[in-house]
Amino acid sequence: MSSGLQRGDGGRKARGLAAAALVLILSATAGMADVFDARRAIDTQISRAHAEGWVVPSVRDLDRYHGEDLMELQRILEAAGADDCRKAVLTALYLDAHLPPDIQALFDDYAMSLLGIWKMPDEWDLILLLASGWGKVVLDGANTGRKVVLTPDAILEANRQRVAQNRARWVQEIVQHALLNGWDEAIVQRSQDLLRDKAERNVAEIEAEMALAAEAMRDAMAARDAAHAEADRRFRQAYEDIFGPSDVSGAVPERDVGNDDRLRIIENVRDDAKAVADRAFDAALSKIEARRNHELGIDLLDVAQARLQSMALSHYVLPVVTGRCAEVSQRMPLKDPPKQPVPADPKPGARTVAPTVGHWALVGTAAKVTLPHFSQCYDEAGTIDDGVAEWTVSKPRCGDPSGSFSVSYSWASPPEFFEPGQRYEVSATLKGAFEADWGDASLDYTLAVSHSDACQSPDNEELSLVRTAQGGPVSVSARGGHVTQGAGVLIGPDSGFGYGGPDTASRFEVRVCANSVGSFRYIYEWRDGD
Repeated sequence: MSSGLQRGDGGRKARGLAAAALVLILSATAGMADVFDARRAIDTQISRAHAEGWVVPSVRDLDRYHGEDLMELQRILEAAGADDCRKAVLTALYLDAHLPPDIQALFDDYAMSLLGIWKMPDEWDLILLLASGWGKVVLDGANTGRKVVLTPDAILEANRQRVAQNRARWVQEIVQHALLNGWDEAIVQRSQDLLRDKAERNVAEIEAEMALAAEAMRDAMAARDAAHAEADRRFRQAYEDIFGPSDVSGAVPERDVGNDDRLRIIENVRDDAKAVADRAFDAALSKIEARRNHELGIDLLDVAQARLQSMALSHYVLPVVTGRCAEVSQRMPLKDPPKQPVPADPKPGARTVAPTVGHWALVGTAAKVTLPHFSQCYDEAGTIDDGVAEWTVSKPRCGDPSGSFSVSYSWASPPEFFEPGQRYEVSATLKGAFEADWGDASLDYTLAVSHSDACQSPDNEELSLVRTAQGGPVSVSARGGHVTQGAGVLIGPDSGFGYGGPDTASRFEVRVCANSVGSFRYIYEWRDGD
């Protein structure tokens, strides 16, 4: 009886294991089918791009890429719309950014030319700056006998290799973000201005770090020299105490004391004191150099990323958004785009003269600052006005001096007049500078029926009138120092939309919520035609 039960249990277990194995097999088979479908669609896209002379990935063999990456690329292409040339650019850059690591690619001609990313013609040259700053430090320490391990060339080469490793990913990220979020020429230009400003701030930080390191090294050298002088003074005092005072001229008279053990003892004491000072000097220099090299590495990479992404916006994004996608070449030249004036608002579709037919008219604006007031440990400040807002938070108390951040918000103001159904481009930009990896912010551009300065999510009807190309809300957020942009369209609602009574004209609001500073409201009222 017992044996029969055991056999029955064993059979059930076997059937359970077989069922589990079947589930795994079916799941794996479905996953393989998804990868196969993605691979086939991507290969078709690349073939079309090659036939049309559009940009293609540097490595076309799709067996070189992970299946998950291919499925992710397929999802991106599905969100990109029907423009095959736009898809070609997204495909080429995504696949180039997701190639397996190749050590040879770090030393080809293009990768080696990335050293030039740290030169801005007629503005600054970080290669020269590092060389001149390093020369002063090495000269100051030339008599210590200490070997300087990392030269400026070594620092630049190490970071050039890091740039070569990350270049394709940086380019792909900014281009994909721009094309999937409907950027126009104005947003591209504003983004390039922000990236240029960021690079210039990083250059200033490099100059400051070099000066700080040089000053710290001079202080360490002065401390070492003072310790040496004190050791010599003590030796002289001990010598005179043992062998007699100096003569009237201050010189120690010559005596036959060369074989005196007492002389060797005080010489050893002096030499030991100098050796201790030298070791302290070496330790101080190592600490100073480690900090300087670490900070320089961060800033050098930030400069390279900002400049490469600015170049990518000119080389890849502008031709796509201006109908010149077929002009995009395979490899982006390492040349800065010329600085162009930002197209002035209002954008196409704006009205500065009241229409003669029924329309919506801007009748007022309202701003409200609503800081979150974290706690007594923080100091907060914020302002908000038409098109701009600022928010800063610092933590000077409670034992955390590095916890601070600042955020700059900007957005395109809506037009003074527009008619029902009229489409108007809107855009928003947010730049955050965060420390200690904390702090975040967001900006929401919405249309609201309610008469309130409260920030809340739009309902379906409101969302249908201010939306991105993909149908989502016009919303941007930032954390950790990123620049983010968003774009969409504002569609004029029909008459009778919004709030109001039988004896009052209909109203609605366009509301910009700069979280966590406050809100800015544009109040529109219906006007009948002539």
